Order: sequence, then structure tokens, then C-alpha cells
Amino acid sequence: MDERPTRRPGMTLPVWIAGVIYLSLAIASTGVLVLSGFDALDAPGCGMGSACERAANSKFGNVPLTLAGWENVFTPQQSVGTGVFDPSSVGDAAAAPAGPPAWTVGEAVGVGIPVSYLGLAYFVGLLIAWIFTYGGVSAPMRWLVRVGALASVGYIMLMFAGELGCPYCLGAHAANLLVWNLVEFRGRATNPERAPTWGARKAPGVAVAAMAFALTGLGVTSLFAHGRANADAERDMQASVREITADQDDNALDAGAFGTVGISDPGLVPPEPDAVDPETGPNSGVEDGFDPSALIPQDPDPAPDSPGTPEPEPVDDADDEVEPGPDPTPTPDPEADPATDPGTDDPGEDADDPSVIDDDDPAPAGEPAGITGTIMHLTGMLALAQAEPDAPAQPEGAPADGGFRGRYLWGEKEAPIRIVMFVGYQCEDCKRLDEELFQLLMAGRKDITASVKHFPFCKDCNRHVGQQNKHPNGCWAARAAEAAGILRGSAGFWNMHMWLFERGGGFTAPELQAGLVELGYNRGQIEQFIAMMTSDRPLDLVKEDIEEGIGLGLRQTPMIFINGVHFKGWQQPGALTRAIDQVAQQSLPARPHTDDKPLKALDRLVRDWEQTPKTNLLPNRNERTFGKANAPVSIVMYGDYQEQVSAGLDRTFRAMIDQGRELRYEYRHFPFDTTCNTALTRTVNPMGCRAAKAAEAAMQLGGVEAFEKMHAFLMTTPANIGKQRLEAFVTDELGLDLDAFNTAIGGAPAAAVIDEHIRLARQHGVNAIPWVYVNGKRVRRPVIPGGEDVMGAILDRAERP
Repeated sequence: MDERPTRRPGMTLPVWIAGVIYLSLAIASTGVLVLSGFDALDAPGCGMGSACERAANSKFGNVPLTLAGWENVFTPQQSVGTGVFDPSSVGDAAAAPAGPPAWTVGEAVGVGIPVSYLGLAYFVGLLIAWIFTYGGVSAPMRWLVRVGALASVGYIMLMFAGELGCPYCLGAHAANLLVWNLVEFRGRATNPERAPTWGARKAPGVAVAAMAFALTGLGVTSLFAHGRANADAERDMQASVREITADQDDNALDAGAFGTVGISDPGLVPPEPDAVDPETGPNSGVEDGFDPSALIPQDPDPAPDSPGTPEPEPVDDADDEVEPGPDPTPTPDPEADPATDPGTDDPGEDADDPSVIDDDDPAPAGEPAGITGTIMHLTGMLALAQAEPDAPAQPEGAPADGGFRGRYLWGEKEAPIRIVMFVGYQCEDCKRLDEELFQLLMAGRKDITASVKHFPFCKDCNRHVGQQNKHPNGCWAARAAEAAGILRGSAGFWNMHMWLFERGGGFTAPELQAGLVELGYNRGQIEQFIAMMTSDRPLDLVKEDIEEGIGLGLRQTPMIFINGVHFKGWQQPGALTRAIDQVAQQSLPARPHTDDKPLKALDRLVRDWEQTPKTNLLPNRNERTFGKANAPVSIVMYGDYQEQVSAGLDRTFRAMIDQGRELRYEYRHFPFDTTCNTALTRTVNPMGCRAAKAAEAAMQLGGVEAFEKMHAFLMTTPANIGKQRLEAFVTDELGLDLDAFNTAIGGAPAAAVIDEHIRLARQHGVNAIPWVYVNGKRVRRPVIPGGEDVMGAILDRAERP
């Protein structure tokens, strides 16, 4: 009997469908990472300080394009910048040396391809090729999948070793391993004598071609995005330079020029420093505490009872955890609420003013790493020797002359270029800008003076960051710098400042004690330092800087001022250096810090609104307006009935109209609900679309009067409107038929109005709510913490002739 083998497909349909599903999941996971890198998606778990961000910024987040890059990836390093100080762990190991180098996941290499790009391209190519595998899996295709699975296993091991548990990364790699399982164990031909079809044989080539095409597209998109961001940053930088070099007699604008001033400077009188033995104390023999020799590490005195050692203050164990100040719920910032912001708010238009208070913006790829802390220590003595010391009567606290500057100057008291930076020691961009600035200072330039103020994104001392702890050791690092300044003056402060930035601001108690030995502290001085750092004095100074930063409108670090002018556009590599050189070319006279009067937050926002170019707002065929049609002041707001800040501003605008203000207020729908808003990638307010349709249903059935009543009702209690309340309002207050109303909510006319508003919003680049225009000029931040009335001040200015 002649038995011929049965010819069957090389893969069953369920296995083939499973592969499509797994690869689609992998594409979705890597796509989230890519979009987050482009700031086009605010994905849960991908924010600042998240595992996703740490993975993307680690050594293994990029595939190096140079041999030096590969060497950097696999070189062990000393683990720095990850510790959190615990006062209760302070012991007798003051002189204990740092441990041996340990393997850590460091920062990404400078030049390389993001792994997320490679992953997305790989999975896209594999999915296209998978379509052809129903006819069988060829050997090249099987090896292509095996190589991908091996890479996934390696990356999973690296993520667990480096505590980089990015959920999207793990999801993509898990899906990849499932595809390998299908190919290896489920996808072999049922009849081994049957060769794969023509399409199956071509699948590997198709996969490689698709990967190359996808990777090229991602590269071009990335270059375009970075180019646009750099162009916007360059524009901001040049605008800042023009303002800095304007008439310095006016010094920008007087802080009270707009009639309203933000949070006032604390202006605290500094307490007297602790008494230090004049013979053996840390500042002995130095009149002003500005001791260049302090930069040279001294031999520590390990003897616990050595003569002349100052009596240490007792370490208060109760300071193990610093109690944050009162954290009242501030007025919500419409662009600070991550729940209402799908992405960065025009990053190039005002790159230092993102939609959320943030610690740093990712710097463009390829920027120079800058000088290291080691070089700082070696060359710092020369720079300090050339600088004028601070006055001995002012070792800490606000400057006695009331000038805008930090407590410790590097450089002359009067200079043509006066720089003040708000920084956090665990902020990567702060470190980069600090290194760029010190390259100039250490070059011996006499025309620059610099000082710093603190703004750690750590809830332990910063009441304005809520429960965020992006810089878990940030408060202790700032307190360490201030303690060094109190005990050793300017030289002590700058030494500690450099040491902190060199190690990324993180340290444990043993690491701090070893660092103090390196900086020349003996055992008794180390104990005194720890006692000072854990006391309230440096904490109060740090909080003082934080409040001043908030009053100046700080939204992220670093925040830089040059001659009292807020410097923007620093995101570009070398931007600070180029700006300083341009200012220096103007040959400005040397001036004291008392001449610098930076604008407070409210005044700056009003001025920024005035200077914003007018937008040609597209006409709305379905206007929903309040007030006078021909009023001299026009307000247009894109909002959501379910969003608190939109509701608050709406009530304010309508109250002003009721009080007789000549305003025209137009409300446009932009619900943060993907049910009707296709401009979004996620839903924040699940009832946003239904609420907007309810307003339009009222308009359709009852006209303008019914719309205004429904609009006011929806805005009055945006978070507490249930079905029963809404139906009761429709029947009792509006007198509308409930069945007709429900039909109108689901009808095409209501949806058409909302679609038109969303279309207009997309053409205007709306990506956050509320999005407000006054007389065609966008108000970037209509609400700020502290209670200042931003919209009131802007409308007052708009009403003036």
C-alpha cells in the first residue's frame, strides 16, 4: 500500500494567532517607551525617578556606537550617589575608607542608539515576518528569534541586577520569550519532510528590511524632535541674552511694576555661628572663613581625645527623619496636575516651564560630560585664591545688603556677570550646568561671580513637592553643604558642594564620614559636622531657599538667573557658556548683587503673557460664550467639566462678568476622555465626554439659557455629578424631558460640536487643560501655588489702554 505523507501547514492557526498577539503586545510596550522618550506620552510608571527612566538613562539604555562606549558599558565603577543618609547609623568609623569598586548600572553612554528604538524596530520587523510563517518556520527565521530571545534573557538579568524593574521593558521581553517558545516548540512543521513555503523562506529577509526601515524612521523622528527642541531652546536663550544686556539701570523690570508681587523673600537675619576654638577650630587663622588651603585634604587626627579637638554637639537621634513643614493643599496648577497633562507642554516654547514641577529635563543626546569633581578639587584652590572672600560677619543666612545671591560667593562681590542657580544635588542637569559654569570660573575669569541656592525635590524639607521623593537624599545633601559653610565658611561650602555633585548627591553615613576625612576633617570635626548637619540651622536655610524659589516661579531645576534675569534655553549643550560670552561682549560695568531684582512669579507670568505673540485663533462655528460680544477683553478657554482647575477658572470668569467687567468669555470643550477625544492616548476623566455631551444636549433642547444653566451646574461640582443628580437637574431645574435629553446626549449633533472644538484644539497644539488665551495671547500658567491671582492680574493689564 502506497502511503504518502499528509501535507499540512507548518504552523497551526492558534499558534500563529498567539504569535501575532504576543508581538503586538511587545510593540505596544516598546512603543510606550519610545513615545515617553519623545515626551509624547505620559505613561503611568514612566515619570521622573521611575524604573523606566532609570533603565533608559542607565548604561544599558543605549547601544554604543563607538568602541569607547562599549568599554564604558562593561567597566566596573564605584557605586556613588545612591545612598540615603541615616543619622542613627553614625558610628565610630569616621576614617573608614570607601569600599572596593562595585559593579553598578551607571549613566547611559553619550553616543548610542536607545534600546527602546531597537526593540520597537525588531518587534515590528518580526511581526511583519510572522505573517509569512504560517507556511512554516525556516532555519534562519528560527535563529533570528533565538538571538532576540537571548537578548531578552540578558536584559531581564541586567534589570533585576540593577533594580530596574521597568514594567514595559519586562512586558516586551516576556512577550519576546513567548514568541521564542512558539517558534522553538510549537512552530515546527507537522511533516518534517515538508519544506517551508516560499513566503516562510523569505520571512527573515523581510524582517531585517522592516527593522532597518523602522529604525531609520525612528532615527529621523528623533533628530527632528531634538532639532526642534534645540531651535526652541536657542530662541529662548537669545531672548534671555537680549534681556540681560538691556538697559541695566532698569535691571529688567521692577518687581512691583505690575502692581502685585508674589511670595516675598524671607529676609531672615542669620543666627550667629557656633563658637569654634580659635586655635584649632576649622576656620582658625582665617579672618573671613574663605580658606583656599581647605581644598587640600589634611591628614586626619584619628585619636579620639587629641588636644584641641572642639567639643562636639550631641547628635539628636530624633532628627533621623526630618519632619516636613505643613503641607496645605495648594491651589492646583492647571499644568502641574499630571492627571490632566498628557505630555510636555510646548517644551521648546518655555523649556524651563513644563507642565509639572520637575527636577530636570533630559538633556539632548551627545552633550559633553564636562569636567569631573576630581579636577575641580585639584584646580579649585587656584580659583578660590583669586576670589574675594565673603565678609566674616555674614557666614550664613540672607545677604546683609539684601541683594539677590546665595550665601557663599565664588568670585568678586561686584562683577559684570552675576549668576545665581537654584539646584538640587541629585539633579543630573544641575550637575551638568554646575560643571559648565565651573569650567569658566576655574579659567580665572574675573568678570563672573556665582552662587547657588537649594531646591531639592524631596518631601523631607520641600513642602511644595507633595509626596514626591525624586531626590531621596536631596535634603540631607543640601543640609551637608550648608553645615560645611557654617563651620568652614565659603571654602568649606564649595568643597562640600563639589563633593556632593561629584557623587550625585547620595551618601550613607559611612560614605559621608569617609568624604569628610577626604576633605580634611579630623574625628572631632566630623562629629561636630554631623551634629551641625542634623540640627535645624541648615534645614532652615534650605527651606528659606525653597520658599524663595517658589516665589520666583520655580518649576524645575536648575533655575538660573544672570544679573537678576531668568535665563532660559540652558537645555542646549554649552548654552550657558555661549550666553555668558555674549553678555561679556557687551562690556557691562561691574555691579553688586543689590542691583539684581528678579521678577516674582506673578509678575513674570504677566510679563510673559504680554510678550507672547498673538495667536490667530481659528473661528468656532459653535461658540459657547458669556459676557459682551464686543467686549475689549476676550478670553478663550479649552477645558473639561470634570477637571477642577478648569472649573475654578470658569467660575472666576463668569463671576467677573456678573460683576460688570467688560469681558467676552468663550468656553471650548476638550474633555480628557478618549471616548470622544481622539487627540489623547489615555483617559483621565472617564465622565468628561458625557458631561460635555450633557451641556450640548441642554443647548439642543433648551437653547442658550438651558446651556448656561447646565454649564454652571457641571462646573459647580465637577467631581460629584452622578446619574441621579444629573437627571434630577434636567427635570427639576431645566424642565426638559428626560428621555429626549438622554437621546440627545447620544445623538450626532452633540458629538459634532465636541468634535469641532477638539479639532480646533489640535490645530492650536492644545495638550493640557485648562488652555487659556486672553486677547489671543496664551496664558502659560493661569494658576500658581501660593494663592496669587494670575488671571486677575493679566485681565487687569489687558483692560488697560
